[in-house]
Amino acid sequence: MTTILSSGSIAMDVVLNSSDLPINDGFALINKEELFPGGSSANVCVSAAGFGMDTYQVGKVGTDEIGDLFKSSLVEDGVNKKYIYTKEGGITTHTYIVTTPDGRHTIFANMGDCLPSFEPSELPDNILDGIDIYFTDMFSPKVSLFLAREAHKRNCKIVMNMQAVPSFMPLCGASEEMIHEVLSLSSMIIGGKDAILEIARSCEFDSIDAVKTVYEMYKPDDGVICTLGSEGAIWFGGQSFIKVDSYDVNVVDTTGAGDCFIGGLLYSLYDKGNSISDSLNFASASAAIKCMKYGPRSIASYDEVMAIEGSLNRSL
Repeated sequence: MTTILSSGSIAMDVVLNSSDLPINDGFALINKEELFPGGSSANVCVSAAGFGMDTYQVGKVGTDEIGDLFKSSLVEDGVNKKYIYTKEGGITTHTYIVTTPDGRHTIFANMGDCLPSFEPSELPDNILDGIDIYFTDMFSPKVSLFLAREAHKRNCKIVMNMQAVPSFMPLCGASEEMIHEVLSLSSMIIGGKDAILEIARSCEFDSIDAVKTVYEMYKPDDGVICTLGSEGAIWFGGQSFIKVDSYDVNVVDTTGAGDCFIGGLLYSLYDKGNSISDSLNFASASAAIKCMKYGPRSIASYDEVMAIEGSLNRSL
C-alpha cells in the first residue's frame, strides 16, 4: 500500500448556500448554512484514503471547538491524525464559502494563529519513515518547505499543488523563494490556470504554452498539470501533452473538486501504477463525483469512479 504524508491547508468550512454571488454593494440571500471539515491538503488525504491509500495529515489546530471537530472528522474519513498538533488557546483555520445553485463558489479564509505559527521543530525526526509520497499546498509554509527538503533527501515523490496564486501566498507566510524551492524539488506540479499562468509569468493565458513554460522552469519528473475546471486538465511531461475533458454531470457544488482530482490522480498513478493518461481520466471522474455532492469534501470509491469513467483523454 502506498503511503501519503500531506501538509498544508486544514480548516473547518462554513458553507453558505446562496441564490447568487452578490455584485459590488449588493445583497444575496443565504438559503442554507452548514459547517463542514475541509482544507485542500486534508481533502486530498480524505480522497486518497477513500481509494484505500494509507494517509497521514500534518497540521496544527487550536483548542477551540472547530479544532476538535476537524480532528474527529479526519478519523471518521480514514486519515491518520497522529501528526495533528494542538495550540493551547489557538484559533483553528476556518473559511466561509459562498456557493450558488449552479456550482460557483467564493472562499474567504481566516488563517487563525495555528498554521502560520507551525514550526518544523514540532515534528518528530521519524515523520517521513515509511512515506512514499509527500503532498503539499504550501499553507503552513515553514513545515511544508522543511518536509519537502527532507522528502527529497529520501527520494520520496513530492507533489506540489499551487492551490492559490503565488502572489497571494506571502499573506500566509510563504515567500516567493520558498515557493520556488518547493517547486524545484517537486516530482509533479499541479495548479489551476491562474496559478500556472502566474508561475509562467505569462501575460496572455495559453494553457499549453504556460504548462510547457512551467515544465521547462522546473522539469519535474512526472510532469506539470494545469486544471481547467469545466474544461478539464492538461498535462505536459517534456515530450507530449495530454488533454483530459471534464465529465458532463449534474453539478451541485464544485468546492473541493480539484482536491478530489488530485486524490484520484495519486491513487491511480502512484498506488496502482497506471499510465498518466489513464490516471488523468480517473482523476477527472473522481472530481466529477465530488461536483455532484454538496460540501467541500467527498469520498468516492473505486467502483463509483469506474462507473462513470469514459475515454475522454486525447493527445494534443
